[in-house]
Amino acid sequence: MGSQRELPNGYVDDLRAAFGAPSLPLGVGDSLLLCSDGVWGTVEDREIQTILTEALTCQTAAGVLIDRALDGGAP
Repeated sequence: MGSQRELPNGYVDDLRAAFGAPSLPLGVGDSLLLCSDGVWGTVEDREIQTILTEALTCQTAAGVLIDRALDGGAP
């Protein structure tokens, strides 16, 4: 969701490239995170996953992700 930098080789820009299908079915308890390059590229994928799975609410997860991104140097 950003346009300020050049994307690296191998960047996945659609579900077909990532999962081999044009859609991704979500079930009960699944989460989907849409974020800007302030989080993506600043907070490691594993840390994002941990935050999302351990947070009790979406609001808590969002707050922690913002804090981690800012601590990591995101503008």
